[in-house]
Amino acid sequence: MSKVPSENYDRIVRALQRSGFVVVRQKGSHIRLQKHLPNETIKITVPAHRPVKRSTLAHILKQARVPLDEFLKNLQCWPGGFRQSAICNPQSASPPRIG
Repeated sequence: MSKVPSENYDRIVRALQRSGFVVVRQKGSHIRLQKHLPNETIKITVPAHRPVKRSTLAHILKQARVPLDEFLKNLQCWPGGFRQSAICNPQSASPPRIG
């Protein structure tokens, strides 16, 4: 079983966006995200810390109902662990055409 990593807030927000969350607002050092489901809306707050503690991130993932494996996969698809592949962007396996 993988451990919850200690990551910077910008990487956490990007990984959560890949799971369907949308940034609603930011006030001070806290970023508010939400995800609409058929019967409810999940709202979470991510502190803008560098890094966010492992225990804090574990609670965020639990509230967001995002499995650790999915979060780690989404985390790898961001600069620093960037992979341009169908795993990171399942909607378009090939790069978009311009023009």
